[in-house]
Amino acid sequence: MSISYTVYDSYKNLDVRAWEYVKENSTSGSVLGMDPDFLLSIENSMSKYSRLWYVIFYSDTGVPIASACLSTLVVDLAILSSAAVRRVITMLRRVIPSFFYMKILFCGTPVSLGQIGILFTRGAAKEAVLIELDNILLSVAEKYKAKVIVHKECESDDLGNMLPLYDMGYKRADSLDMHIFSESFVNFTDYLAGLNSHYRYDIKRSLKKMDRYGVRIKRYSSTQQICELYTDRLYAMYLAVVSRSESQLEVLPKKFFIELTNRFTAGISLTVLEKDGEIMAYNWSLNHHGNYHFLFCGIDYENNKKYDLYFNIMYAELGFALEARPDNIYVGQTASIFKMRLGCKQESLYLFVKPHGFMFKIIFSVLFRYLFPPKPNLNVPAIFNSTYGSDMGQ
Repeated sequence: MSISYTVYDSYKNLDVRAWEYVKENSTSGSVLGMDPDFLLSIENSMSKYSRLWYVIFYSDTGVPIASACLSTLVVDLAILSSAAVRRVITMLRRVIPSFFYMKILFCGTPVSLGQIGILFTRGAAKEAVLIELDNILLSVAEKYKAKVIVHKECESDDLGNMLPLYDMGYKRADSLDMHIFSESFVNFTDYLAGLNSHYRYDIKRSLKKMDRYGVRIKRYSSTQQICELYTDRLYAMYLAVVSRSESQLEVLPKKFFIELTNRFTAGISLTVLEKDGEIMAYNWSLNHHGNYHFLFCGIDYENNKKYDLYFNIMYAELGFALEARPDNIYVGQTASIFKMRLGCKQESLYLFVKPHGFMFKIIFSVLFRYLFPPKPNLNVPAIFNSTYGSDMGQ
């Protein structure tokens, strides 16, 4: 089957109708990462750090059958490496600060959402699309001096579609798991009642700290209110969270959050913990096409331990998520132990990685298993009591 494609170097030139056709008819689940408003939020706020391209593939009859977003970003290549490798790289960076930071060309966006960067419609000629896409990626990587090409982030159900990548020189690697809360509680009180006593006690202990010190939960969904609230101080709290993350892919500029708020007026929310009129912690969320996404949080770490700010902002957000009754609640990719104790299940995500250039092919042939080690197996805790009949750990 012959196919054709068009590459767009700017959203303003994109055939949005064809892009939306693929998105609406794709075989993937959540497609937030390929939503035009999300892509515009990135393009309008991150041009200093990342370039974006959009590719639409067409059948021989001119029907859109696939779409892909490409992006560049300078990344710490040791982000998923083993602790031993990170220690060695950290020591080397005392002498060469930029060591192992390099430009990556992603099939996907430069924002960590745990979502795939290519969509297929049913019946699409997937192998032909991937072959053409790889040629495009190689051309862009050569022109913009990207050292590594990465397809991100495939769910287990996507792996069959991506099989042709092996013949093109890609290797599969484990990414960070997505944590999904899939239990059907009607609200947070109902959720607490469904927990085994040990886990219920831990949560109530954190909630009591809020009550004792007068920390209150507030929820903002007005675009104007959120934009006025999101000051440099709050943005600094997001930066504090990023700086403490063991898996730091990107640092989003403040403008990105404002763009996101202005474009998703119907689904965006900011949940905050407030004491004496001052915000101590917050979490961005987006309810998008039946999927509720925990996005990014900010914490005042000077008061985190005293008020259990991180735990309590997550509990507050989960309460709002449950009341929204979405099809899925995506709680993010980090803090696995805590999120599993919250009741989340882990969904495996995968990368397909290929070095670009002779030298990097040699480096990857030696170091790949150290840079992308298999993810550790975590024990699944028995969170819920038998009254609710959950299969989580039972």
